[in-house]
Amino acid sequence: MWMYWGLVAVFGMLMILSAGVETEPEVKWYRKPFHKGAEYLLERSSRWRKNRDRKENKKEKEKLETMLLCFALGLLLFPIAESALSGEKQLAAIQRLERPEKGEGNSSYTLQAEIQNQEDAEQVKVELQERQYTEQEELQLLKLAEEEIDQIILGENASADEVRGRVELPSELQNGEVTVQWIQNPQGYLDGDGNIVADLPEKGQILTLTAMLSCGEREQIYETALHLFPQIRTEEEQLKYDLNQALKNAQENSREKKTLELPQEVDGRDVVWTQSQVSLTGICLAGILILAAAGYLGKAQEHKKMEEQRRRQLILDYPDVVFKLGMLLNAGLTIQNAFVRIAGEYQEMKEQSGIRWAYEEMVAACNEMRSGIAEARAYERFGRRCEQTCYVRLGTILSGGLQKSSEGMTELLLNEAEEAMEDRRQLAKKMGEEAGTRLLFPMILMLLVVLVILIVPAVLSF
Repeated sequence: MWMYWGLVAVFGMLMILSAGVETEPEVKWYRKPFHKGAEYLLERSSRWRKNRDRKENKKEKEKLETMLLCFALGLLLFPIAESALSGEKQLAAIQRLERPEKGEGNSSYTLQAEIQNQEDAEQVKVELQERQYTEQEELQLLKLAEEEIDQIILGENASADEVRGRVELPSELQNGEVTVQWIQNPQGYLDGDGNIVADLPEKGQILTLTAMLSCGEREQIYETALHLFPQIRTEEEQLKYDLNQALKNAQENSREKKTLELPQEVDGRDVVWTQSQVSLTGICLAGILILAAAGYLGKAQEHKKMEEQRRRQLILDYPDVVFKLGMLLNAGLTIQNAFVRIAGEYQEMKEQSGIRWAYEEMVAACNEMRSGIAEARAYERFGRRCEQTCYVRLGTILSGGLQKSSEGMTELLLNEAEEAMEDRRQLAKKMGEEAGTRLLFPMILMLLVVLVILIVPAVLSF
């Protein structure tokens, strides 16, 4: 608290020092003390603010005024907040602590004990336990627990004189305040959930249920009698029940044997036993779908790879095709004769060189010209089938060169071949880089193997 009173003193001193400062008429009355304080602080610090203009000083004054106002509000609210949060003043006035009710858990308090003629207060921690029930309250809870048992024990059964279904045997009553332990006489007719598990005669069986009720330190006994009858089952339910009972009896009779003889007859009906197996239909169907998807994706990848190989092969063969055309035209052949001659040489060497897609398309163009398609159109169709810009350009050059002289065509094709060689070099460079990238992973694996060979013996030697 000494810090609080120190802040109050500092703030009061500031208000006293700023009392002689004049304020503007438009300043409201409740803000005048803070406005004066802001002006006083600003004047005291003017030596650090020589470079600030009037507008900046006004903004700074408003900031200081708001700061002082908030500071004053905080000082006023501090005692109220401290009293509300700590509760020490109220505790000192009433001299008692409120004990938590049953089920709420223990409460902890930190108290200050100011002893007469002792200068320092003693700090004490108090652990306040839950309130215990009085004798009358415990008896009342036990009585209410008995009434609750009477209401719920029969479950869906109509009467205690004819019980054929599940019986409610709760372990707690009155929202957990009363605990219950059940005793059956005779034993073995009900399971822990209150279901009838024993074979009952048609005339039924009287079952005595004893409930040991506990609340705090008090106990009480509750007894009731139920007349149990066999459950009313449908034909299918009865057959299933008899089958389970027959299997249970077979297990009891074969405990000392190496094998279990399964019952071969139930209710006069023959029983054939088969071992259930996991159905593989779903797994097989899923495998088929996965296989189909893998086949589809694999084929799509294969087509993509073949198209890429065809594209690269066409680009690599383009300079040769253009150069051969240029040389043959320079030798005096016409465009068609040169085109047909190159295609014919390819067909003769096809078995040795393998399929070359550029020459295959040239053979197809020659067949089109023999079938009656115009020469110019055949060249254009040849370029489009190759699906590469350079071949489309070549087809256009050939179709347009039918009206040009052989010298002009030769020069044009040789220039085209020179440019194509540059493209071919760029493609070869790119293919080399890709090959180097593919070799990177095997090289990393080899490096790891070498590291293992070097490190493992060194580790084992220690």
